Amino acid sequence: MKKLILLTTTVYAIVLFITLPPQSLIAEDNGYRFNQQKSGCYSDHGNGPRRGLNNGWINKNQCNGECSNFRNNMLNGFPLQGANLVGADLSKANWRGCILDGANFRNAKLASVILGYQGNPSTLPPPASLKSTGFRNAFLMNANLQGVNLEKAFLKNATLRHALMNKAKLAGAKLMDADLLHAKLMKADLTGACLSNAILDHAMLTQAVMEKANFTNAHMKMTLVLHGKASRAIFDKAVMSQARLKGTILERSSFKGTNLYKANLCYSKAESASFRNAKMKYGKFIGTIFIKANLMNTDLYGADLSNANFYKAYLQNADLRHANLTNATLKHARLRGAKFDAATKLPISRKKAKKLGMIFVE
Repeated sequence: MKKLILLTTTVYAIVLFITLPPQSLIAEDNGYRFNQQKSGCYSDHGNGPRRGLNNGWINKNQCNGECSNFRNNMLNGFPLQGANLVGADLSKANWRGCILDGANFRNAKLASVILGYQGNPSTLPPPASLKSTGFRNAFLMNANLQGVNLEKAFLKNATLRHALMNKAKLAGAKLMDADLLHAKLMKADLTGACLSNAILDHAMLTQAVMEKANFTNAHMKMTLVLHGKASRAIFDKAVMSQARLKGTILERSSFKGTNLYKANLCYSKAESASFRNAKMKYGKFIGTIFIKANLMNTDLYGADLSNANFYKAYLQNADLRHANLTNATLKHARLRGAKFDAATKLPISRKKAKKLGMIFVE
């Protein structure tokens, strides 16, 4: 009987939690609107333009919160599809469980905002839903976006430094020029996402899914991508010095002209991937599968390529001086024009290397 009463009370509390409108939905329009030219919220009421924020929603029925102040606000589990939150301040707000699909957070401040789960993911309320939401120029530093649905969200030029985005759903999201320095994206789904010119230095993408994602010109220094899935992803001209992609699936991915200085791709699968003109100096590629991969004109000076598989790979004009290819598989590899020196450790004799068209450099 006590269990039944407890269950009934819990259900009733949940119903109230979902249906009762919170106090934060009270409309209070102070006339502030976002000024694109001045890049801030201004009001023309009174003596000339003043900078500031509205104390509440402009229009609660239309979910219009442009330039509104929601700092430290708690609004869990409320439907706010298509809400206008341009220039709003949601710093340290807790909007977990809110349905914000299609909302516009352009130029909004969301520092340390809580939209994702905390602690046990099964606890109520669930992470917020932000599908097709606009976050252009939004400030999301230290934001909690764990498990949040951001599919096809627009996050161009958004600041997401130190953001917590583990298990976030970012398939098809637009993150061009976004700042994700030190962001945590472990087990996040970035399938087909665009992160061209994004900053991902020191970011954590362990076990993240990045298939067909675009990282062209991205900055990924010391980024951690252990055991990730990035087949058919594009990393052309990205800066990935000292990045760690150990055990990552990189089949048919493109690293043309990419800076992989001292990068670690040990035991990764890069079959049919392109590393043409890539800078891979002093990198670690122990046991990496380069079957049918294109490594033409690649700088592999001093790289550790021991036990790597280059079956039918294209290594023409590659720089293999001081490189370690101990026990590497070179069967049917194209090696014409590849440079090696006395310090290069080859799995074949120097005589056979020259016969295959390799060039010995004194």
